[in-house]
Amino acid sequence: MTDTPKTTRRMPQQERSRRRYQHILDTAAKLFAEEGIASVTTNHIAAAAEVSIGSLYQFFPNKEALLEALTERYIEQMAAVFPQEMDIAIPVEAFIEEIITQFVRFEGQEDGFRVILLHMESSAATEAAASLHKMLVTQIDR
Repeated sequence: MTDTPKTTRRMPQQERSRRRYQHILDTAAKLFAEEGIASVTTNHIAAAAEVSIGSLYQFFPNKEALLEALTERYIEQMAAVFPQEMDIAIPVEAFIEEIITQFVRFEGQEDGFRVILLHMESSAATEAAASLHKMLVTQIDR
């Protein structure tokens, strides 16, 4: 457990707000991929997403919160892609090959994933990656 305060706010409940939240995340991922994390500001993201800076700050108080939310999104999506149950008859090598294949496919389809992966410094990112790692190790150990 970490003592670092969580920088992301709770997920919006109303459909319109959820769509705006996801749109801001999609825009941030695209900009991070195209321009790099250091070059992108929250003002830049808000302008590209065509939302006010206040709307962005309603969901994400700072750029780190956007990075954490994107990291959590990618980890959840990757966990959904990877096999949840390993067929005992499948050799470990085949399972690992499938994991690598899925990882490479995922990396190629998601804007910003590579840049986020390289930036994984936050405690939320580390915890999310550890959770995914634990799930994969559990499957291999079966």
